[in-house]
Amino acid sequence: MTDPSDPSGKARRDFLRRLGGGAAAACTGALVGSASLGAAQGATQSQGRSAASDSFPTRDYDWTKHRWAFGVDATKCIGCLRCVEACKRENNVPGDAHHFRTWVERYVYLEGEERPRIDSQQDPVNIAASGSEREYRFANRYKDAKVEKAFFVPK
Repeated sequence: MTDPSDPSGKARRDFLRRLGGGAAAACTGALVGSASLGAAQGATQSQGRSAASDSFPTRDYDWTKHRWAFGVDATKCIGCLRCVEACKRENNVPGDAHHFRTWVERYVYLEGEERPRIDSQQDPVNIAASGSEREYRFANRYKDAKVEKAFFVPK
């Protein structure tokens, strides 16, 4: 059994509790969103078009039939982008740089700044800054700055 005075166990439980609360909120939002999406689809289909015919990048993929989410402990992230690779592999997205159906951006708020700094693996400036010619790794370039908060956003 776990020692209740162990701070790492408490932090893990707090993180999982927050993740569970976020998942519940996301499910509620998805239910509300799917209801409005269903109404919008009904209007679209009544005009003779289906959601699958307007799907991008392929016409045979209906994005309305899929719901994706994942949680990242930003304090443990080392910036290797394995989460993006795993997501592409799991969802059968080609691994080349020209398929952007799944990617992750990092939003970092530095102390005293109003707007976040956004690191995206699709941004050529970030690719060049990471020292690689073809791919971006989330490097810890803010290690000397006072970071108020940082989080990842799946796109």
